[in-house]
This record gives sequence, structure tokens and C-alpha cells, in this order.
Amino acid sequence: MKDEQYAYVDGEHCSIKGYVLVDADYIQLQMDTLRKMIGIIAMTSIEGDEEFKDVYQQIFPIEGQTMKRFNVEDDE
Repeated sequence: MKDEQYAYVDGEHCSIKGYVLVDADYIQLQMDTLRKMIGIIAMTSIEGDEEFKDVYQQIFPIEGQTMKRFNVEDDE
């Protein structure tokens, strides 16, 4: 098992065999854009059409609730 590589994940030493490691900064813009597009689609509705309604409000009914952010550190 000399060729196997390891990393520390959540404080534990684990094998990364079979995983693809991606730097969060490299995909930050793409993930933020994807999150925004999902939000826009979820909020799209046609008034009076029960099959085409704002599902965002159903998923996050409490004021201030929102989708999880990809990289919370950038918000601080």
C-alpha cells in the first residue's frame, strides 16, 4: 500500500484513493453561480397556477432561512 495517498479530513487520517481533490477557490465562482440559478428557478412562479409555484418559500418558510453557501468563510 505504498502508492496509496492519505489526507486529514475532519481531524482523521483517511485514504483519498478514489477521490478527486479540488481546491475550493478554483470552483468558488461556479458553485456560487449554480446556487444563484437554483434559487432563481425555485422562486419562479405563475400566479394562480398550482403546478408552477414558488417552491423556495415552501422549502424555507421561516424569514432569514436560505440555501447553504458553498464557502461560508467568504461571507465573513
